[in-house]
Amino acid sequence: MAGPPGRNKRAREIKSISRKEKKVAIISLGCPKNLVDSERFLAALISSGVKFTSSYVGADALLINTCCFIDDAKEESLDVILQAARLKATGELGSLIVVGCLGKRFGESLKREIPEIDLVMGLLKSELVPEIKQFLHNHKKKGSARPYARKIAASAGFLPEVPRLRLTPRHFAYLRIAEGCSNRCSYCIIPELRGELTSKPLEHILAEAEELASDGAREICLVGEDITSYGRDISENLTLARLLRELVKIPEVHWLRLLYTHPAHWTDALIRTVAEEDKVCKYVDLPIQHINDRILKAMGRKVSAGDIRSLMHSLRSRISGLYLRTSIIVGFPGETEVEFQELLEFVSEVGFERLGAFTYSKEEGTEAARMSGQIPEKIKGERLHRLMELQKEIAAAKNRQMIGKELEVLVDGLAEAGSGLYEARFYGDAPEVDGLVILSGDNLQIGNFYRARVTGFQEYDLCAEVVGAIK
Repeated sequence: MAGPPGRNKRAREIKSISRKEKKVAIISLGCPKNLVDSERFLAALISSGVKFTSSYVGADALLINTCCFIDDAKEESLDVILQAARLKATGELGSLIVVGCLGKRFGESLKREIPEIDLVMGLLKSELVPEIKQFLHNHKKKGSARPYARKIAASAGFLPEVPRLRLTPRHFAYLRIAEGCSNRCSYCIIPELRGELTSKPLEHILAEAEELASDGAREICLVGEDITSYGRDISENLTLARLLRELVKIPEVHWLRLLYTHPAHWTDALIRTVAEEDKVCKYVDLPIQHINDRILKAMGRKVSAGDIRSLMHSLRSRISGLYLRTSIIVGFPGETEVEFQELLEFVSEVGFERLGAFTYSKEEGTEAARMSGQIPEKIKGERLHRLMELQKEIAAAKNRQMIGKELEVLVDGLAEAGSGLYEARFYGDAPEVDGLVILSGDNLQIGNFYRARVTGFQEYDLCAEVVGAIK
């Protein structure tokens, strides 16, 4: 049973602990925000005397940090839990602990449906370490202790800073700058799971960024449910633009990447900062979700089609070499074929370099779930297919224009064994969600930057050859 790509690669760096201590494995599902939670919690567990193992088979416990943002995320989480349950049934795994968004939302029913689960908890916080450690101490491998479920309240703020055991490769890291969201989109359960926006203090972010940089991170990706709202809950003078101006001063950081921005909260100062600061990747992750005014209003997105078009124009005209990534929801309640066609025309017009889409997921407890005009799954799936076929054509045209150009690329690792190739990315590729640059070169160092010339492409990936090193 494999975890997400790139995870658990730093287990070798953990100092050995007495064999008498419990061994825990972890799988972190969902978004990078979940991964940061896992990294912090894992470090706290280890510092308390629990041993980490990258092998699930034979572990005293497997901790699965789940996601349930949309149906696909819930299905992935449930699939991994069921695989783990089968391992436990054969005696290859000790305790099964489920945490995170799925655990917080469906804790008691989850335990009833999958009795192999020994412990269900909510969002991973360091305050849960003593409880889990006590559970591991009392719970025998074959499972004799009384299982139970516990619900954890939504975050009311950041707990005192604790170290992280990074599960990403050393050369890139995610940095969570805010917790929760106050946008209250009609289809989204995040505010119920993670609470209202709570920004991390500026000095804490800078200290963590410096620590990540000293540990080898050349690329830092800023994450949060809506990072463009950063600081507004603390002070009108604390903004994402100000934070970026401070982060670029860290010498070891080469790339700063913005993930999860909201079209309603971009400012002139933020556009100017992205345009002017060389270390800030000219890459904007900007989920628009739709372009039809009626649907945007029903979604509670707080922007109109005109607002989105104006923002797109400003970003394109002021940020040279910009790569735009967006996310789109198809099949929102009441979406007509005419409104969907409007969306297709807009995507074609803008030509997003990167686009992810998913069908509307009816989430219990949300305003959208109570709306009339729920779209049949067959129609939602057909619309998703048409949108992604259009995006495939757009991506191919964009990649064709890249042939012959030189790029600065960051080497992530080796490609397929024996191929003599490497996997790399340029600033237009965020880790784990976008394409790759399949790179040819001799004795390249993982985590280093090189100059490369694009020679071709394969679907969403570019092919390139190294032409020189970058210090």
